[in-house]
Amino acid sequence: GKADRWTHWVPFTVAFWKYHFGTDMLIASWLLLLSCVAWVVEELVVVETVHVREEYKDAAHYCILASAVLFTIGAVAFVYLSYPEELQKMVAKLSQEDVAKLSWVDRYITGTDMLIATWFFMVSVTPLLVFGIYMICDMPSFWLGYGYVATCLAFYAVTSVWLVGCMPESMVANGGQGSTYFVDHVLLPLWRHCACCCRGDDPEAREAMLRSYVANDMLAGMWLFTVGSFVAVPAGIYMVCAYPTWSVAYIELVMIITFALGMALLTYTSYPENMTSTLVWDTLCCLPGNASKEQPAAGGGGSDGGGE
Repeated sequence: GKADRWTHWVPFTVAFWKYHFGTDMLIASWLLLLSCVAWVVEELVVVETVHVREEYKDAAHYCILASAVLFTIGAVAFVYLSYPEELQKMVAKLSQEDVAKLSWVDRYITGTDMLIATWFFMVSVTPLLVFGIYMICDMPSFWLGYGYVATCLAFYAVTSVWLVGCMPESMVANGGQGSTYFVDHVLLPLWRHCACCCRGDDPEAREAMLRSYVANDMLAGMWLFTVGSFVAVPAGIYMVCAYPTWSVAYIELVMIITFALGMALLTYTSYPENMTSTLVWDTLCCLPGNASKEQPAAGGGGSDGGGE
């Protein structure tokens, strides 16, 4: 009741921890935010302690810091929308709206809280893109500018899959199962090509298996982020091993690991049957599993899908 809501803001009560960390989606969002805060701290340390003669390196660090701040804003928005009541509001709003009547801004930019948060992720690397273009113009024979631009374009490509999946029209497509533009035109053709190389396998069974795990564009984008973040973990471990006395290396490792874990858990909770799951909370509290399977979500996974 309303009289008990004050306990949601008192850290010394169980209600506080359950309210803020009681679902897997909340824990995933907090992990992403922790990763972003670590990124900001890392760049602040670098800006304050690392001084080099080359001015472009200082400029690069400031651009990275700006990107970290933008990404952090998106992570804060994700924490907000991960609370069950906010998630239910978003799903209810989508189910009641006539997407065709939405304005251009609502349809492509501000239609849902998740879309707004993902836009912050998308634009977060823009300072790095600007820096890369400047470097190419200023020092066209130096590889650094091209590297920044290529990295930003690759990030835009991956994030755009997730972004399209978060648009209202995409989330309500296919009866609320979500759009499948990337899945149909990119992922499935690649999957079928791999199937041709595996003789003896049933192509239809392989396709059904893929759709059960990557049923829509939002999930495809999340899987791309998850795989990419785990690929970066060895780089973080290498930095700690190569520079054991440099504090930035440890902060970077924390950033990479928390981001990878957060993305993996967020992907898991993006399947309809897992959206209000409490697996981590129940495990930590030694409680029996209590994953709710009653609340489908627009843009979630297929009915046969299943997490990690």
